[in-house]
Amino acid sequence: MADEEGNLYGMGLGDVFMLSPQGDGSWQYTVLATAPTGSDRSPLIRDTAGNLYGTDASQVFEVVPNADRTVWTMHSLYTFCLATGCADGMFPKGGLSYAGSASGAPYDGTSPLYGTTFTGGAHGDGNRGGVGYRLTPAGGGAWQEASLYDFCAEDGCADGEGPEGGVVVDGSGNLIGTTSRGGTGHQFHSDGGAGTVFKLTRSGDTWTHGVLHHFCSDRRRHLCRDGETAHAGVVIDGAGNIFGTTHEGGKLQRGGAYRLTPDGSGGYAFSTIEPFDAGSFTAMTMDAWGNLYGTTENGGAKGMGAVYRLSFDGTAWTTTELYGFCARNRCQDGSNPAFSTVLLDAHGDLFGTTFVGGRHDGGTVFELVPQ
Repeated sequence: MADEEGNLYGMGLGDVFMLSPQGDGSWQYTVLATAPTGSDRSPLIRDTAGNLYGTDASQVFEVVPNADRTVWTMHSLYTFCLATGCADGMFPKGGLSYAGSASGAPYDGTSPLYGTTFTGGAHGDGNRGGVGYRLTPAGGGAWQEASLYDFCAEDGCADGEGPEGGVVVDGSGNLIGTTSRGGTGHQFHSDGGAGTVFKLTRSGDTWTHGVLHHFCSDRRRHLCRDGETAHAGVVIDGAGNIFGTTHEGGKLQRGGAYRLTPDGSGGYAFSTIEPFDAGSFTAMTMDAWGNLYGTTENGGAKGMGAVYRLSFDGTAWTTTELYGFCARNRCQDGSNPAFSTVLLDAHGDLFGTTFVGGRHDGGTVFELVPQ
């Protein structure tokens, strides 16, 4: 994520860092704080006061700067697995969301935050289940956690389990996300269903769970043509269409991009946008014209991951590979942008990260500039 001054913020294996542009075109890297249980898959959010929020493998945290922004301090807002049997959830993944986040508005610092845990909950344990949760400021720096839905409540986890991509808040305050397992679609692996797209519909303080799509509902010759294993979250456009990616399945059995279109009667019609030659772990980014941008784990022209754009002309989708990684000697440009949700700035430049490669083989932060 970026601030008004062009500084970039991110997380790499537990380090919350800032990249600041310098006058000579270089960038200064600063570690702001280190999370006790590291994560490289949690996007950060920023509030109107400049504080940062995120998740690591066990907690939701806030990173607060001092008056001159030279020293940053991390505070834990909530640590999971405090309830008996980890009924409150384990392993928060996918980051945080809030009302208005889909429009790009900063977090106000006082409204509820929403997210998911990968396992735990009333019907889970360290390997199964998952929780959709809400965190609300309770005064005096304290936050109150509430479980909105415990996954795997239905036989065979038909309602889904293992939510990894977090949730988005739609214009009506409902939560939409994915599960990487569970559902009623067939799964050719041994751990249950192929995943779902779900919606938690709000009515006052009551939340009702519904499945919008069960992956691997379209099976042909032992292939999940509609995809399976949705590690990534979703993005919603102004018309209520939902876009996301799968890591496996699809025409090439390496995942793909999909769209769920409201059918006018409360349901959604599923369609595949594009099969990938490599899976994706992270949500796509949408620009003002409805183009979608994302990354693949590997594949692409050079075989080590790619940044792509999906464009719709009203009839068909066109896929453009914007960059294929490991194009430079010894992968100095980085490789495997597996966990990078790309950031699009006001100039149309794209920013993201790679998991490995670069000068020290520890990954890179990259910028793609339109030509």
